[in-house]
Amino acid sequence: MLQALRARSGSGAKQGLIFVDTKYEIGRLNGELVVSDEVNTPDSSRYWYADTYGELFAAGEEQRKLDKDYVRSWLADQGFRGDGEPPVLTDEVRIEAARRYIMAYELITGCTFEVHEGPILDRVRQALG
Repeated sequence: MLQALRARSGSGAKQGLIFVDTKYEIGRLNGELVVSDEVNTPDSSRYWYADTYGELFAAGEEQRKLDKDYVRSWLADQGFRGDGEPPVLTDEVRIEAARRYIMAYELITGCTFEVHEGPILDRVRQALG
């Protein structure tokens, strides 16, 4: 995904999305400043759909969004707000979350999601160069 994001930097608008905001986690590694964690993904950023933005804004309604709130909202609906033991995610919730992340990947990058098997650490190292 990192390579796809690099290749299509700023492609949110081309994909019909508005890049609303994000957070970057920055630290030092061997004396150098580095960005870590997810970068411009729905885990750290919010995207809104451009095609309905104006209409929803004018009506004072919530925007259609592409972010991680699906699981957070489900947990809140079960009464979990961060304290105590979280409820077990049902297969339905896990499958829907995966479906949404695949859709997000494809919308943000403009690439088709491909499943890769094998050690992820090797792929991460390769992507990071």
